[in-house]
Parts: sequence; C-alpha cells; structure tokens
Amino acid sequence: MKMLTKSMIILTIIALLLTPMLSCTGPEGAQGPPGPQGPQGEPGLSGKPGLQGERGPQGEQGPPGSSLNPLDIALLRWYEANQSGIMRGVGNGPSGICFDGTSIWVANRWDDTVTKLRASDGTNVGTYSVGNGPNGLCFDGANIWVTNGNGDTVTKLRASDGTIVGTYNVGDAPYGICFDGTSIWVTNRWDDTVTKLKANNGQPLGTYSVGKLPQGICFDGTSIWVANRKSDSVTKL
Repeated sequence: MKMLTKSMIILTIIALLLTPMLSCTGPEGAQGPPGPQGPQGEPGLSGKPGLQGERGPQGEQGPPGSSLNPLDIALLRWYEANQSGIMRGVGNGPSGICFDGTSIWVANRWDDTVTKLRASDGTNVGTYSVGNGPNGLCFDGANIWVTNGNGDTVTKLRASDGTIVGTYNVGDAPYGICFDGTSIWVTNRWDDTVTKLKANNGQPLGTYSVGKLPQGICFDGTSIWVANRKSDSVTKL
C-alpha cells in the first residue's frame, strides 16, 4: 500500500513537470492601434556651412547718374566740366552765357533771344525770345534769368522748356546778374546801382548804390561783389 501511494505521488510530480511542455501556443492576435505621437525632440547641432557658390554673371549697366545739385550749380559750386572741343552756332551777337547742370544758355544781344544748347554735344535744343538787348544770364536752380540791357527789365525762363515765367523791371541798362540762393541781383550800368529781386516771384527787395558803371557781379556765399568799370573798383554788399 505504501508502495502504491509512493508511485502515485511520483507520477503526479512527473505529470506536473510535463504539462507546460505539452501545452500548445495559440494563434497571434491582431495588431493593436498605434499609440499617440511622442513629443518632438530637441534640434540637433547645425552643420558646417557649405562651400561658396560660383559668382553669377554681371548685370547690365544702369543709366548714368547725376551728382550735380542744381542749387549748387546756380551758386557756382560744381566741379565737373566737359572738356571736349566743340563749336556751335547760336544767335546774333552772343553776349552772356550760363550753365544749368544739363544745358548751356546763351544771350543773343542783337536777336533779342536766348539759345539753349545740350551741354554734352552742343545740339541746339531751342531758341526763345526775351527782352530788348539781352546781356547777362544766371541760373537759380530751376529758372534762367536774363538781363535785357535796352529794355530795363529781366526775363525769367523755366529752364526745362524755355517758357517765360515773368518779366520784371529793374534799373537803367541792366547788365550783370547773379543768384545768392534766395534772391537775384542785377547791375544797372547807367544808374550806378544794383537791384535785388526775390527769386520766387520777381518782387523788388531793394536798390543799392555802388561805383561807376557797374557790370560784373557775383556771390561768395555771404556777400555780393560788384565790378565798377569806370571807378576801377569793386563794391562788396
């Protein structure tokens, strides 16, 4: 009896040991849904810069610029000049001449006109009627001023197209003329005076006595200088 009991215990133990080995694996289940996306990681270190690319083709040349300020030109403060030798016909009895930054203006005393020439090549751009016996000219940054020696007036022309802006009375036999940045100054030869006009509208601002037979006139940035032909002197105003 004891032997039987002992044999049963041994068989039970063997059965327990063999049961896992004899069990079968079931079929694989379906794949579950994907989980939520995790947080983005920190950016990595920047790589080394690449090699410089080849130089591109040269672009087309742009139009020529202008470094000349019209007001500086009017005050005789430009330093560039066309030195090409050219000769061009103008009107009858050319007397005064000035430059506006683009064009040359010439007073034709016996024609009562002024001629406009293109400074780059001397081409005649136009001829414009002014007063009687034009002599001196100056540029105020936008307009050309002409002294009419036999008309006792000055004529203001728009530099862009030669249109007459106005004609203004001055003294007897006006000759020289200049611009000081605000006003126009005119020498009156037979009056021994100079007349000051407001440049924007020609309004007279004053008449000042100088020497005998004043002709040439200029501005130095502060004062007006007048050449007195019969006095052998200059006057500073």
